[in-house]
Amino acid sequence: MLLVSTLTSGCIGPKTPEPDEEEPQYALLNVLVVGNSDNLLWSGSKKFDLGTNCLTAMKEMVPVETQQTTFGPMVLSIKGVKAPADYYWSLYIDNKYATTGINDCKLYSNKLVMWKLEKIQAAPPTH
Repeated sequence: MLLVSTLTSGCIGPKTPEPDEEEPQYALLNVLVVGNSDNLLWSGSKKFDLGTNCLTAMKEMVPVETQQTTFGPMVLSIKGVKAPADYYWSLYIDNKYATTGINDCKLYSNKLVMWKLEKIQAAPPTH
């Protein structure tokens, strides 16, 4: 009986996760850049370490020009495309109009970031 107890004592306790059950160490950033006629200008995807800043990650994927403001970086151009007069680069995160800037976005899970040229209005679009 002592032998059986000794042999099975290592079987009791927390289960060691299998390699495919481990928490992912990265997140996928998917970026879409859409023009003012709803035409796709650029798209790309890339894996980044968890916690990576979305703006930093995006700058590794595509040329982005920003200007520092009191609210944080403002995107002026993406892949050399500047917003025409009366337009701006609007930000959508996971298909929702962003309520924070891209610099406040962190990758803790897969993200879809869409930049869309939209006409400047008094209130954000209600998409």
